[in-house]
Amino acid sequence: MNSFNKKLVLLATLPGLTFLILFSLVPTLLSLTISVFKINFFEPSKFIGFDNFIRLFNDKYFYKTLMNSLIYLLVTPILAFISLSLAMLVKEINRVNSFSKQFILFQL
Repeated sequence: MNSFNKKLVLLATLPGLTFLILFSLVPTLLSLTISVFKINFFEPSKFIGFDNFIRLFNDKYFYKTLMNSLIYLLVTPILAFISLSLAMLVKEINRVNSFSKQFILFQL
């Protein structure tokens, strides 16, 4: 790969990298910075270190909420796959079996 092609590849990836940095990396770093401060809008922010995380892990609802989020994360793609598979199956039913197609869609 010559230097012109390398510059062209860099130029082509520049918008994507800019988008990634501005809308992904910067908010992540800012949220990590904010998480170690106690913020009160009427007073200056106070550095408290990892006290927010200690309070989070000692919260009685945190683990239940975390488990619900993980279940949602795992179940949603499975249900989307099943739904798309059923939609493709209904699409393939020809006119001879139009009654079957109407029966399936009627239940929705």
